[in-house]
Amino acid sequence: MKQIKILLGVFILTCILSVNNVNAGKGISFVGITLPSWSGTYVSSNATKQENSYQYSKTVAATDNITGGGRAISARVYGCGTSYVTAPKGSWVQLSDKDQHTTVEGIAYKIQLKAKKSTLAKVTYSGRWALDRSART
Repeated sequence: MKQIKILLGVFILTCILSVNNVNAGKGISFVGITLPSWSGTYVSSNATKQENSYQYSKTVAATDNITGGGRAISARVYGCGTSYVTAPKGSWVQLSDKDQHTTVEGIAYKIQLKAKKSTLAKVTYSGRWALDRSART
């Protein structure tokens, strides 16, 4: 009986220690933010990466405030010299490559969003920014 109690105690301790180091990655959701007309940009607040990995963006919805139609969105990591990439509706797009220094854990980053096409209309945007690969859901 004593051996079973010791074995159970070791098992519980192992479970606690294994869960303690789990890192789920960082992801930010945007719901109903307004992107300015004439390809004006929206810049997020700082968010810190939790793992060394690429960053990703996904558009859930982007609606023109005049026609109500869908709009294409471009995204990039702000202030890192990265180029804009089209963030397609419903799928993840990688925002940068390893040479652009946007993959480093523990560094604060921002995302910059804009409508791909410059028009008079503002765009209501909802989407997700995954700072870490494991945050893509």
